[in-house]
Amino acid sequence: MMHSSLRLSNLSKLRRSIRSLAIAAASTNPSLEERQRFADVTQDLSIEDRALLLPAFYAILDPARIPGIVSRLHEEESYADDIITDTFSAFVTLRNVIDVIMDHSLPAAALRDLWTRFWPWIEFLDEYHDTLSLVDHTSVTPAEEYSAYVSLCYAFDEADKSVRELMRGSMKNLCRIVGKALRILHLSQRPLTSEEDAGLSYMTHFFRSWFSQEDSDWSAFDDLLLGSGGTVTHLACLVVGLANRYIAEGAEDLEHSVATLGNLFIFMMSGIRQYDHGNHDQIPSAFGGELFKQGLVSTATKFGLLVCDPSMGTDRAEAVFGYVERLLSATPRHRWVVESLRAGLLPALFASRSFISLGRVLIELIPSTVYYSVLAQLRESLPQVDGLDVATVFPLERMAHDLLPVEVWKMLTGLVGYRLEHIDNYATGIRKVVMACHNVQCGEAKAKSALKVCSSCKISRYCSRECQAVDWRDAHRQVCPILSSRRKTDASMSARDKWFFEVLVHEDYGSQGKKIAAKYLQFALNHPDQVPYTLFDYSSGHPKVEVGALKEMDPSFSDEEAAMITCCDRVLFHLIKVSDGGNENPDIWLLPVRFGAQTPNFVSGLRKIVARGPLHSSEEGMDQFLTEILTLMPSWDGVNRRWWHAD
Repeated sequence: MMHSSLRLSNLSKLRRSIRSLAIAAASTNPSLEERQRFADVTQDLSIEDRALLLPAFYAILDPARIPGIVSRLHEEESYADDIITDTFSAFVTLRNVIDVIMDHSLPAAALRDLWTRFWPWIEFLDEYHDTLSLVDHTSVTPAEEYSAYVSLCYAFDEADKSVRELMRGSMKNLCRIVGKALRILHLSQRPLTSEEDAGLSYMTHFFRSWFSQEDSDWSAFDDLLLGSGGTVTHLACLVVGLANRYIAEGAEDLEHSVATLGNLFIFMMSGIRQYDHGNHDQIPSAFGGELFKQGLVSTATKFGLLVCDPSMGTDRAEAVFGYVERLLSATPRHRWVVESLRAGLLPALFASRSFISLGRVLIELIPSTVYYSVLAQLRESLPQVDGLDVATVFPLERMAHDLLPVEVWKMLTGLVGYRLEHIDNYATGIRKVVMACHNVQCGEAKAKSALKVCSSCKISRYCSRECQAVDWRDAHRQVCPILSSRRKTDASMSARDKWFFEVLVHEDYGSQGKKIAAKYLQFALNHPDQVPYTLFDYSSGHPKVEVGALKEMDPSFSDEEAAMITCCDRVLFHLIKVSDGGNENPDIWLLPVRFGAQTPNFVSGLRKIVARGPLHSSEEGMDQFLTEILTLMPSWDGVNRRWWHAD
């Protein structure tokens, strides 16, 4: 039984002129003229009058009529006469109800009856959209049509919880229709009307409602993809493009744009969460990865600049920069840092005037300053905030790790300046990256560019074909396939980034020689039968040096270890640890340093020093041991162009 408010007898409350039209249109077999006239008149009525017409709308949209329309679709002769009038009047009726449901507190039972009545018509009109093609026969465009469907669904969803639960039974088709609406509306080649813009905004409500919770059911996500184009690339392109559209137009209606963008970002960040925790072959997880490819980091940064308007307050800015912080922690971090900087990250942070946002994001930036690409971008980005005084812009509140904003800023700019100086020195030839020939029986040191690279792995270098042949026989035959495989895996890192890792290790190894020598001494005392490696940990910004046992090295390097263990007196393993996707998932890179046959044997020499007897506890005695160890450690003499061994 229908709700009492939907009975046709309630039409008696209408004005006589409208009442007669409504009764005629709601009758069992109205003429086409009666239905068309009623549709034309109702479009111009007030919301109050349309609310009184709900019984007529309910009667007109009887789903029992749909099979008859479908059967007539196959009768071409009658197609142009009555089918278009029927479908157009159905569409107008659906659109007339939107404001009524939004603005009137209807009984829950009546709302459920209306939804059960109207939803089959939305499904029918969507399914036969291309066949019926209202735009060819009426003034209704696809953008207007689908914005009306989405707006009506939104009105029901917001009206009552019991209706929302009822709508869940149609979730798959609803997702597909919303996805199709997104595609049609967003790709419209003309400015959107206010009705169409509202439809886009309501879509973001559904995205947030359906897929933003930790326990969200992603089973209908395939249907959203189907409607939006069929692939995660289509959907990611649409939602990131939609976000950029609202950012570009945000100044016209800032509050509306920010609210819509908020819904959209909650949905997109849910996709990123799926990407982090899911199987990347699964569709929701693949969607998160595709969002990155479509420029989500740049879009989030621009959103941050938009919410820095004084009228927004710092809470909005902190929420958005929380998204930026989260995105910058994803792998590969250095790529997203560069993208965000290019989009105006530093000016946005200063405009936010939020010390919390500044602290969170800068702490994400600092570990990335070991990458050439990040430093090169910071060289361009830092001048954008040159005239701003951090201590003035940000108050004296202390941030994470009890640091002031100005202290974190000085830490960042200090590291950047120090490392850019290295880049400039090596780029201008003041200093040069040198390598020893990878044939450990030779070890002649030359500028990296003067050594010939292995054509297979593109990593090992030699001073001559003879040296390459010797090393192939002794060790490289086993290592080459492994290095080739790792090079392909590490394709996300540019050659310049890898080059700068070598620069950092050369510089920091030389500048911390005595500290490293002390670590070698402690290692030899604790592990007299082990071969050491030297780890340069850049995961927190400034380097921390560790010395450990080669046998306990990262298991992924076990093949190199096995192939080179016999050359321990000619190869010193340097490892570079960087944080490129969260500190909990650091990357470790191997940089073997070879030195030639005429130099002291490092490992055996270290063991002999320790084996001579007890260490002297005095400072002078300890310095003597460290000096001896320093003579074993390889450094590069730029004047004499050779590896040398001294403090």
